Amino acid sequence: MTDAAGSSPGRGGAGRLVALLIAAVVVVTAFAAVGVAWISRLDATATRDRVVAQADAVPVLAASASPAPGATRTDATPAPGADPGRDGGGEGGAGARLGAAAAAIRIDPAWLAGTAAATGVPPVALDAYARATAVLATAEPGCHLGWNTLAGIGRAESAHGTIDGTSVAADGTVTPRIVGPALDGGVYGAIADTDGGAWDGDDRWDRAIGPLQFLPSTWRADGVDASGDGVADPQNLYDASVAAARYLCAPGADLRGGAAWERAIRSYNPADSYLDAVRGAATAYAAAAR
Repeated sequence: MTDAAGSSPGRGGAGRLVALLIAAVVVVTAFAAVGVAWISRLDATATRDRVVAQADAVPVLAASASPAPGATRTDATPAPGADPGRDGGGEGGAGARLGAAAAAIRIDPAWLAGTAAATGVPPVALDAYARATAVLATAEPGCHLGWNTLAGIGRAESAHGTIDGTSVAADGTVTPRIVGPALDGGVYGAIADTDGGAWDGDDRWDRAIGPLQFLPSTWRADGVDASGDGVADPQNLYDASVAAARYLCAPGADLRGGAAWERAIRSYNPADSYLDAVRGAATAYAAAAR
């Protein structure tokens, strides 16, 4: 009895020791997990801050009165249902002024050739992105939008207007037209028709349109004629690029900070995969152009 009684506390002490060791391992593992989580969060934040550094300003030559290469000027044609005081078809509207400025400027051809070769961005698309950011640098100097951000969006949306075999003419117009799937609540959220099918050919559901994939309602608000042909056309890279720059540089926007840049991209498309695609392309283009 004495031996049995004496051995019992020994076994209990060993059990308590094992329990304490297990508890210690659990605590250490928990702290390690928390540490990894914080490191991941810090790394993600640092990545955002690094990515948003925009490419150098584009070299602009003297303004010209001629439209974009290959464009033929006609009477200004606004988007269906457009607000004349806002979009590119409105005489004297902010969009019309931006479009006219973009159509008039010329980017240094040596810069275009060198940057297109270094980045792989097609020259017409690069010219459209560069003109758009040059115009917004004057109209909204506090926005700090870089051409590489627009190029990142163009790459993610339509491979700069070349998705599924489409091609881009010298005036920036894509052929055939780029029209996204019906926003009927299936794969994507439901958005009932807002343009009577005028832009997307669908009078029941809206579809994203053009190389930069605008919703018809957004194009109505921000679409401009930046090619100088008199038509605010979402299927034209010059028009779409200035419209996208205008959208991203909403009053008060400043894209220098990582969080602000991310919010601007998410306003265009909120998906994490989209943000990553634009961030990756924009970063690569800026690096290649240096």
